[in-house]
Amino acid sequence: MTHARLLVLSAALSAAALGRVAAGAPEPADGGAMLRARIAAAAPGATIHVAAGRYSGPFVIDRQLTLIGHGRPLLVGDRTTHVVGRSITNGPL
Repeated sequence: MTHARLLVLSAALSAAALGRVAAGAPEPADGGAMLRARIAAAAPGATIHVAAGRYSGPFVIDRQLTLIGHGRPLLVGDRTTHVVGRSITNGPL
């Protein structure tokens, strides 16, 4: 992953993790399972748009992706592990 792309990913994740959810924004009915599925199914280099809401992790990113939050989504952990983890399996992330 290029340095600039890594910074974009880091900024997007930081904003999502530190941002506050808009008042009354619900947690998706699946608790974040759909976002995990979208991350798992995404092609390298894909962009995933994340709507406002609270998404329960953990989330694992194992390829180059860009997450763009709309309406200040909040990614939260389960208090036992990471919120967003990176797993490098075959080359740079």
